[in-house]
Amino acid sequence: MRLATAMLKEFLARVGVKTGAFHKVQVLFSVPCGVSPSVFAQYVALTEECGLKRVHFVEQPYLSAVGAGAVISDSDPVFCLDIGGGVTNIAVVSVDGIISGVSMNIGGNNMDANVLAKVARVNGLRIGTLTAERLKNELGSMSPTARGSMVAEGSSIESCRPASASIQAGDLTDCIRVYVDKILEYAVAVLRRLPAEVAALVNRKGIYLSGGVMKIAYLPQYIGAKLEMRYQVCEEPQFATVLGGGAILREKDLLKAFSLPTD
Repeated sequence: MRLATAMLKEFLARVGVKTGAFHKVQVLFSVPCGVSPSVFAQYVALTEECGLKRVHFVEQPYLSAVGAGAVISDSDPVFCLDIGGGVTNIAVVSVDGIISGVSMNIGGNNMDANVLAKVARVNGLRIGTLTAERLKNELGSMSPTARGSMVAEGSSIESCRPASASIQAGDLTDCIRVYVDKILEYAVAVLRRLPAEVAALVNRKGIYLSGGVMKIAYLPQYIGAKLEMRYQVCEEPQFATVLGGGAILREKDLLKAFSLPTD
């Protein structure tokens, strides 16, 4: 808690908010879908420790859906899937609440670790997490005919000396697919819990995709094909949650409808 408090205070200071003005700042926290009471209490305690007064807590699927361009209403449910670095949120939402959803600790970081291990095993090269992330983002592809290569630099596992290797796009596909397929298993489970009428509406409207991982080549197409649904991805999916938060803060009715009670 001390570290989280210090980090938040430092961030507020960097954007020009002084400690004495914390009570004037309007803050929106993104919390995981279906956040448990004990975890939610930690979020509330963090804001109190920082002296923040005007605080709103909104479950992440609402933010990513709005940021991805969805219009949320009580009669038109929205199916959204956001794959972040460490957390994936999947939900069907409406103004009345989350109809079905789940948050899971799987994301791009798992894929990075898998890429790192694959390069070590296949190429005998030890690379860092930043290099693994760059390979995933710039070379990774979910296309069955993925082509291309990129030179990665690191150290030889055998000699421990600086070394480099040419990494093939096709070698990274499995590193990504294994986690995407696991996420899609949960997405199907979320859909299966829907009432029949809601499922029909969702199927007609399709799925909104967001999160930085969606920039991987052919990933949205892969998800759409696996779920047999239309899909929509915003231009900058990695910013969807932030953009959605800004939009909701500007709309008082949405903010009131989506905010979790803190009593």
